[in-house]
Amino acid sequence: MKKLSFAIFLSIFFVIACNNPQTHYTQNVNDLLGKYKMPTLAGFIEQANPVVLEDDFPPIIIAPLVKEDLNSDLVIDIRSKDDYESGHINGAYNVPAADLINFLNNINVSTYQNIVLVCYSGQTATYNAELLRMLGYKNVFSMAYGMAGWNRDFSDIFKRNISAKYINQISRVDVPLPEKSSLPDLEIGLPLDVLRNRVVEAMSLKPSEYLVSADQVFAGPEKYFIIDLRRPEHYKIGHIPGAVNIRPNELLLSEKLEYLPKNKPIVLYCYHGYTSAATTAYLRVLGYEAYSLKFGYHSFMDGILNKRIDFNTAFNDFPFITGDKRVDIRVSQTQTQQVKKPAITVPVKKKQVGGGCE
Repeated sequence: MKKLSFAIFLSIFFVIACNNPQTHYTQNVNDLLGKYKMPTLAGFIEQANPVVLEDDFPPIIIAPLVKEDLNSDLVIDIRSKDDYESGHINGAYNVPAADLINFLNNINVSTYQNIVLVCYSGQTATYNAELLRMLGYKNVFSMAYGMAGWNRDFSDIFKRNISAKYINQISRVDVPLPEKSSLPDLEIGLPLDVLRNRVVEAMSLKPSEYLVSADQVFAGPEKYFIIDLRRPEHYKIGHIPGAVNIRPNELLLSEKLEYLPKNKPIVLYCYHGYTSAATTAYLRVLGYEAYSLKFGYHSFMDGILNKRIDFNTAFNDFPFITGDKRVDIRVSQTQTQQVKKPAITVPVKKKQVGGGCE
C-alpha cells in the first residue's frame, strides 16, 4: 500500500514538474525518495511513471482519428522546415524535435485533447512521443505512417524502404539470452532531475543517431546485440542472425534489462518500427546505446508473414496545405465533417494502432 501511495504521489508530481522546468523539490519529496530507495533509473520509472507498461505502448494514433479530432488536438510536425512547407496538416505547428519541450512549456497543453506528433514515417515521432510520455505527457501520440498516413502523396519513403532483399539471409536458430550484467550507473542527483536531463539529451539526437538501416545491420550483425521484439512464433519463422527474442513488456522491466550489454550497441526491431522506436527511446534514457531498425522487419524480409503494408488502406487522401502558413481558413471549414474510417490492416485499440509489436 505504501508503494502504491508513493507511485500515485510521484505520478502527480511528474505532471507538475514536467510542465515547469523551474520546479524546486520539497523536503517531503526528498524524504520519500530516501525512504523508497531505487538505485537505478529504471526502478524509479517503474515506480513513479510506468509508461512502458501501459496499454498504449507504443503511443500510436491513426490518421482518420487525428482528422476526426483535429479541432481539439495539438498537432506538431517535427519534419524539416522545407518538408513542412512542401505539405502539412492544416493547423500543425512546425517544431524541431529538440525544441519540443520548450514549445510545450510555453503553451497550455491542458486545453488540448491529444498532442499528436507527425514525421515522415511515424518512427521519429514515436521515439519523441515516448520521451515526452516519460516526462508526464500522457496524451501524446505519434501518427501512424507519418505524413504518408495522412496523404499518400508522401508515401514514397515507404516504397523506397520496404524490401525483402535479405530474406535469404534470415536465421531460424533460437538464440539464448546472455548472462546477466548490471544496469547502467545512475549519476548523483534526484532521479527526476536525472530523468529530465536524460530525456532532453535523447531528444537532441538526430534520427541518424538512434535509427539504423537493414543494410548497416546485415553488413555486420555480430557488431550489435540484436533484439527481435516480435511474437515468438514470428521470431521462429525467421529473424536477423544472432537476434534474441524478448517481448517489449518483458524487456522494459529491471530484471530483463540486466541481460543487455553496456559495452555494445543494441539494435531493436519489430514489425513497422514503432515499438522498437519507443523502446529505443526508453533504453537511451536509461543509458544504453540503443538503435531502432528503420521500418522494422518490412525493411529486410517483407511479406514472409503475409503482413505487407497495404498501401490502399494504410494511407489516406486527406487535404493538406503548403507554404509556411499554419492555418488555411478554407480547409478549416471542412475539418468538422465526419470522417469515414477506412479498413486498416493493423488492430486498433482505443485511439492508437498496434503498429509495432502487437
